Amino acid sequence: MVFNPEIKPCIGLSNLPFGAAMSAVEKILGKPEETEILDDMEDCHSTVWHYWEQGFSLFFDENNQQLFGCVH
Repeated sequence: MVFNPEIKPCIGLSNLPFGAAMSAVEKILGKPEETEILDDMEDCHSTVWHYWEQGFSLFFDENNQQLFGCVH
């Protein structure tokens, strides 16, 4: 699937809005190439989905019901 990412500050990534559930993200982008759990900081616990070929990673905050909250 060809996906041309466009980061929209305070909105989301292309047609994927911040606050989307993991299942919605997977429907649009497919399964990530790699998944990582970040829990090395006291108040920061996130799941990261890496889409290496497409050039970005999505962060899902455990403190916010695992909703999409950040793209890098």
